[in-house]
Amino acid sequence: MQTEINPLIRDVYRRMREALGIEQAFLAKKIHCTISKLSKWEQDEGDLKDAQVKQLGDELRKLAGQREKRYAELFGSIDPALQIFTPAIFRELRELHGLSQSELANRAGLLQFSVSMFETGHRILGKHEAERAVNALKAVIGEREKEIQK
Repeated sequence: MQTEINPLIRDVYRRMREALGIEQAFLAKKIHCTISKLSKWEQDEGDLKDAQVKQLGDELRKLAGQREKRYAELFGSIDPALQIFTPAIFRELRELHGLSQSELANRAGLLQFSVSMFETGHRILGKHEAERAVNALKAVIGEREKEIQK
């Protein structure tokens, strides 16, 4: 018997997968289903077996833990505000403050390509790159706050 899955679970798992930069193909292989079946499940157009849903959740938690550990190794003790530093949040902050990828890259001394690859989840910035990018973004936020105060 198939358990009714809350549609929010599908959305949370999809968002988590995307935030981690994990392809559906990778997870489909891990939970022993087709990419099409996983895609349809994420869109609430198909079903997975209960065991596959549990396995999917376990796999996402494991991958999130590995990523968190990798970031901790890279950054050591980092600003607590950056504990939720993800490509999606980074991109949202950059866009909210009217900064293009090129402008941010120039301010941080990075290549625009590196910023793009990070924001799309295809690359993890190194410790020094991330610090420069974050500092550039913080500087822009500070500038915007000063403009607002005037």
